[in-house]
Amino acid sequence: MVASNLLKYCHFQEDTLGDSMELCFLRDNLKREVDFVVLRDNVPIFAVECKTGTKSLSKHLAYFAERTDIPCFYQVHTGQDDYEIADLRVRVLPFTRFTEEVLQV
Repeated sequence: MVASNLLKYCHFQEDTLGDSMELCFLRDNLKREVDFVVLRDNVPIFAVECKTGTKSLSKHLAYFAERTDIPCFYQVHTGQDDYEIADLRVRVLPFTRFTEEVLQV
């Protein structure tokens, strides 16, 4: 569900603004990974990690937030919690709110 909405977002940006959009993932040689990274003109604009629960922040998301220049990180989930960890540029939010506010679909 998240992947299809992100792909829809990328196609919409390409069709309406003419931006070159890509949907990728991020993984290092130790197999730490983030589920999705959205690129505009080969530059990452945000990353998304998908979780079923809201218990804790993904260790991999925090790792890449500390070590990359990606401006925004999102951890989307099926619960209700919505909070921000400003020093890491991470927002944890429900999937429905993510699609409404971030993707605006």
